[in-house]
Amino acid sequence: MPIKPPFPLLAGCTLAILPVPLAAQQDSGPPTRAELDRQSAEAMAKSEAKVKAWFADSNVQALKARADAGDARAQVQFADRIRADIFGQIWSRDNINQSMLRYYAMAMAQNHGPAFARVGSLAESPDDSYTLKGGARELGEAFGYYEKGAELGDRDAIAGYVRIALNPNFCTFCEDKGSLTFDREKVLAAGLMTMSDTVGLYGPQRTAAYRAEKRSAADKARKFASAGRLDPGDKASHQMAAALLEGVPVPDRARETIYLEGKAVAGLRPTDKSVQWLLTPDLPEAERILLELSMRGDVLATRKLAELYLKGRNALPSVAIPKDPAKYLYHMKRAVDQGSMIAAYSAGIELLRGNNIPVDLKLGADFISTAAAAGFGPAEEMAGYVFRDGVGTEKNPEVALILFERAANNGQLKAAEEAEALYRAGYGSDQPGVRSAGALAMAAKAKSIRELSPLMADAVRRAHWDKFK
Repeated sequence: MPIKPPFPLLAGCTLAILPVPLAAQQDSGPPTRAELDRQSAEAMAKSEAKVKAWFADSNVQALKARADAGDARAQVQFADRIRADIFGQIWSRDNINQSMLRYYAMAMAQNHGPAFARVGSLAESPDDSYTLKGGARELGEAFGYYEKGAELGDRDAIAGYVRIALNPNFCTFCEDKGSLTFDREKVLAAGLMTMSDTVGLYGPQRTAAYRAEKRSAADKARKFASAGRLDPGDKASHQMAAALLEGVPVPDRARETIYLEGKAVAGLRPTDKSVQWLLTPDLPEAERILLELSMRGDVLATRKLAELYLKGRNALPSVAIPKDPAKYLYHMKRAVDQGSMIAAYSAGIELLRGNNIPVDLKLGADFISTAAAAGFGPAEEMAGYVFRDGVGTEKNPEVALILFERAANNGQLKAAEEAEALYRAGYGSDQPGVRSAGALAMAAKAKSIRELSPLMADAVRRAHWDKFK
């Protein structure tokens, strides 16, 4: 029985009418004239060779055989491999795209949650959606697929549903413009407006429909995110915890219009604070989610939990979470034990500076030294200052020089300058020539770092941080 796809992305991919090309049938005719005009013959030949070689691979063929036999997991895996390896190739592009979508559709026909999550991600991605449809993405389509996958319990689909549901700029009658913008044609199609309506696109009926839709989606997202065991790294749980810490406010142009003393005021009724929120802040629930993830070994959740106690949090109308230095250090130590060198560095900085917790120079130096020993550049630089000045430990300029030099090689500008200064001050070697060479090398390193554009410097910095948890 043919599948009737509920959303446009799979239009034309019904199982009954779309044949799956075999490996030997992938050369299904020459490219169009437009494609030939855009791509050189050499590029087309390379693409053809790559696609044919991919389909001829024995592992690919074995996976395809399992997928054709009806294994839903294999169907998703095969479609995933198409997406990862040959999706977007210019030769036989339409066949490749249709084959990928068809295998996802086969898995969806068996109510396999991951398939809905994958197609949702294709629809949500601007690049992938354009490659498939030649047009802009449609978040409503992605949202529909995510919802079906979420109902089947797939955590990736739930993460996608939560992400879009909590986006205040998305609704089923909104444009995808990065800010809340109602789409007139969609508003008319939804019966929320007539051609003769003189109130305007953002009239009370439309804004009320927006608030009702978004609050319902946010409530459902919360239920989806809290269902089942929360495993480490669960994206939906992290997204929901972050949203509950801050709340999701109603955008200004969609707030209910209240009349006070005959004057229209966009905002709150004095007796009804809930109208401000699409998702009301709930600090205890956010704390509970992070604690559950942390107890299951989620390093990022442990760090977020610690940071919650560093300064405390107050987001009305939720119950406040007070500042608690002891809890902050407890969870930061747990994060370090779980392997987070960013936690070691951050805790060390707090202990050395004492801005939010009591100063403890020795413990701070220990935390910094732990992160520096693991090769984390900012910690290496800070450890250089610790040993240069004897903060919480014995003064040792020779060790400081080693640490500054290592930090400089990890992109830390100030560390390169401090290493040059120590070389020129007579540290690093008994031989003047070696010290001079070291100073020149560090001066050159500092110069190269300064010459990076702000964009490149930020990319280098982020790449280094991404190596650590």
